[in-house]
Amino acid sequence: MLKKSLVTVIGAASILGIGVEGASASTSTSTNTINQPSQPIVQSQELVALPTTSDFNKVETKNESSLPSTRATFNISTSLGINSYAKSSNTFYINNGETVTINSCTWNPSGQNIQIGFINAKTGTQYWTSNYSGGSISSGSKVSLGGPAGEYYVAVGTPSTNNARVNVTSQFKF
Repeated sequence: MLKKSLVTVIGAASILGIGVEGASASTSTSTNTINQPSQPIVQSQELVALPTTSDFNKVETKNESSLPSTRATFNISTSLGINSYAKSSNTFYINNGETVTINSCTWNPSGQNIQIGFINAKTGTQYWTSNYSGGSISSGSKVSLGGPAGEYYVAVGTPSTNNARVNVTSQFKF
């Protein structure tokens, strides 16, 4: 009985293609040889490496509170010539219509204009607001992206209609 069960187990292993190279079994009346399975035996499996960081399962969650969430706060303080700009040192993923809040923005001489813009990190395409004048922008003002979603720099620029250099100090937040 034990020999017959062994043949059954080895036979099942052969059908399933489980490693049985050269295995054989016998009963008391005759010798049965188990042949190589028709499918190749898997000697090893190729493994796929998965990321070890928590970014693999990162899920963005909706802000459930009534308070706005802040992804970043950054400053741009510079002196700009006519028709030039200064951009943030980092890029930010911004969706179409997503807003950036201006915490503060002042410049002098106040008789010159500035613009706030978004510069696509891959294509260099620029999206600018209309001109701001008067030397300051109200705290809490918002500007939004008018282009497609993507990685953008936030920038402060001067239009070609200016006739003097402008010193700008600004702070933005998402």
